[in-house]
Amino acid sequence: MKVSLLDAIDRQIVHILAIEPRASFRTVADVAGISDQTAARRYRRLCESAGLRVLVGRGSELERAFAAGVSALGLPPHLP
Repeated sequence: MKVSLLDAIDRQIVHILAIEPRASFRTVADVAGISDQTAARRYRRLCESAGLRVLVGRGSELERAFAAGVSALGLPPHLP
């Protein structure tokens, strides 16, 4: 049985960054309903412990990278 290390806020941060990879911590915080310090701390933790990487690009190459990242994080392919 695989145990998810990501809670609802972590998944929401991943979802926000999937939609807008250049979003500031302030924007992520406002959308997620958390402080910008919490957004920054959780982002760093996701990068360090879950291997999150935010890529900015176009087309199928970026889509393949996103799909691989979602799979590596153990998230469903369609985020809420």
